[in-house]
Amino acid sequence: FPSHDNTGLKDKNGREIYEGDIVELTLAGKTLGIIKFEHFGFNLVSENGSAAVPLVELSEIYEIKSNIFENTDLLK
Repeated sequence: FPSHDNTGLKDKNGREIYEGDIVELTLAGKTLGIIKFEHFGFNLVSENGSAAVPLVELSEIYEIKSNIFENTDLLK
């Protein structure tokens, strides 16, 4: 059963970011990824799983688009 833990961070619209959220990162371009707890912290993992970026407290660079529980095909 997948967890849906709160990361303690919010996106640019003030929405709390949870594990399993599909988030757009705006930093030198835009990237979609999924929030996962890996390696002792929350990361934004790229669509193909090849890269992971640790979440940082810069809410203006994140925007929640959906989550894996409601929209499983958004990352395809």
